[in-house]
Amino acid sequence: MTTGSECSGPTLRRWVGAAVAVTGRGHLEGGLPCQDDCAASLSGGAAAIVLSDGAGSARCSEHGAEVAVRATIRILHDTAPWTDPTEVQARILEGCRVEIAKRAMELSCPVSELAATLAFVAVDGDAWIAGNLGDGVVGTLQGDRAEVLITPTHGEFANETTFLTSRHAHERFRIARTPFNEYDGFAIMSDGAAESLYGRRDGTLAPALVKILSWSENQASVAVADAIRGSLMPLLVERTRDDCSLAVLRRVHVDPDALDQKCAAFRMEVLGVRNTLGMRNREAVLRGYRHGLSVDEISEATGLTGRTIRRHRRAIEDLLLVEFEH
Repeated sequence: MTTGSECSGPTLRRWVGAAVAVTGRGHLEGGLPCQDDCAASLSGGAAAIVLSDGAGSARCSEHGAEVAVRATIRILHDTAPWTDPTEVQARILEGCRVEIAKRAMELSCPVSELAATLAFVAVDGDAWIAGNLGDGVVGTLQGDRAEVLITPTHGEFANETTFLTSRHAHERFRIARTPFNEYDGFAIMSDGAAESLYGRRDGTLAPALVKILSWSENQASVAVADAIRGSLMPLLVERTRDDCSLAVLRRVHVDPDALDQKCAAFRMEVLGVRNTLGMRNREAVLRGYRHGLSVDEISEATGLTGRTIRRHRRAIEDLLLVEFEH
């Protein structure tokens, strides 16, 4: 039944991510490929960012980084909401090693030539999990403060990096997890990017990370990745010869009444649709329910079937974290 007045409710909330890896000066000068790999993924309610830095001394390490990122994303989505961090750690390490071994066989080279580090963060509802193996850095955003969550992990010596293929990887693979979400964002970076964004002496993150994470508040992830690649990476590359990679994950909050003031790409991402038709339909259902309209009334106003309206409604309820009156 129509109430005649707009329903009040919480903001739309969604995790969005972006990931960028660029070739360092040293590799460009030597005609070598970028040995970093990273990715951001959203599947259902779970979002993840994963980064891997191939060992500079291993001639096929870019392949190790690539398969490690893809395997970790798959495992994180398969194991959400990660109630047993020890099991998740074991499955990621084993899964990455299996895929690295397969690729090594395809390339006819030793597994050690695909040595790579790994860092990741994944969120699902109120739970999150993060891991770091190697010389990367995992950071968090809480309000206007960026802080380190997991520092680089070293081997027996300070300058020794532990890789997925290393003998003691399991003991040095750090995992952090909590069933409640207290952060507004996360960032992971390779050691090349960390030379500019991480203070190794005092263990602090550069304030610039707060600004970088704020880019997701009004821009779609594609635009954020373009901004990182075009505005940030040239500055990082100037300060190191190493490859540089950065992945960010941000929880955005949007007032439903202000959604139509955002660009289409941002609106589609927040609403979880893939095209403008889906965006228009989901926005129409959102408006209808916020005005207290029933399924039949929304159907009459939009021409959408009841089944389609209920599908959009379920997605909207996940974003608003409330249940509409059925």
